[in-house]
Amino acid sequence: HLQNKNWNNVWESSFDPVFFKSGVIRASFHSIEEKPKYDIVINPKMSFGTGHHETTKLMINAMMSLNLSPKKILDFGCGTAILSILSEKIWQSNIIALDIDDWALKNAKENLDLNLCKNIEVKNCSINQLSDCNQFDLILANINTNILLESFSKMINVLKKDGILILSGFYSSDFSKINKEAFSFCCSLINKFEDNDWQCVVFQNLK
Repeated sequence: HLQNKNWNNVWESSFDPVFFKSGVIRASFHSIEEKPKYDIVINPKMSFGTGHHETTKLMINAMMSLNLSPKKILDFGCGTAILSILSEKIWQSNIIALDIDDWALKNAKENLDLNLCKNIEVKNCSINQLSDCNQFDLILANINTNILLESFSKMINVLKKDGILILSGFYSSDFSKINKEAFSFCCSLINKFEDNDWQCVVFQNLK
């Protein structure tokens, strides 16, 4: 790991605000002349997730494309909690943000405070430790192919019928594996986004 202070210098010098449809992701030291509808402040420390990575942008695009208003959301592998924060700003939902990395958890909590979030509970646990009586309208998972595949049945167990699954963190070449797994759990592909060989898919749980 990089030392904390070195890392801060690195990203402060290279971290520009990231703009997306009706929103921005910025650090607290950025001043923005005209604040958009969704103003998200992230001070990433050592966690991954400043909004610059293709998969984060893909997840945000997929979220913005949804024509629904989920009441309960799971952010699986939340990192800096960027997707949780955006979810609260868009939908005022109740959100559980899961991660098992200590840095990510600490950073997520700091970012929730920076954004004055009220409806997000950060949990230090794996998805398998979640009780099945949790039932989500939307699950967000920007992780990697292996974790997505091994966690699929659990995600479906905690997803309501007709609930939505937005997955990213994998390359185009892994799409067929992900899609096959989703199909085996009676999920229907309703949207797909791509950027620089990274993919993001939106499934609906039909069971």
